[in-house]
Amino acid sequence: MPNKPIITVRDGKLSCSIFSHTDTDAQGNSQERISASFQRSYKKKGSDDWERQGFSCYPEELLRIAELLRQAHWQVVDYAAQKRKEGWSTGNYPSSALNADNPPDDITADDSIPF
Repeated sequence: MPNKPIITVRDGKLSCSIFSHTDTDAQGNSQERISASFQRSYKKKGSDDWERQGFSCYPEELLRIAELLRQAHWQVVDYAAQKRKEGWSTGNYPSSALNADNPPDDITADDSIPF
């Protein structure tokens, strides 16, 4: 039977699931391990089926990942601002706009994602 998350948090199509695992060490002692799995849910063009991509990490890595994501966000914002000065266009991809703290008004959270 698959291990179900003990906690799941969502932000639109992004989610983080926290899992508890019981492992046995070399001396036979049981110990609980906690891990986090991040997912992005999406539908492929022309499909009605939800897809998911993600990765897992350990609790001690969560703040380090958050800091890396924060740094990456601002570096991408700076990069995009420079590119816009050079005449770069983001096309029709809202995630490429990078000019607002919040998603565009036409992007809505979808909590009906089946996982």
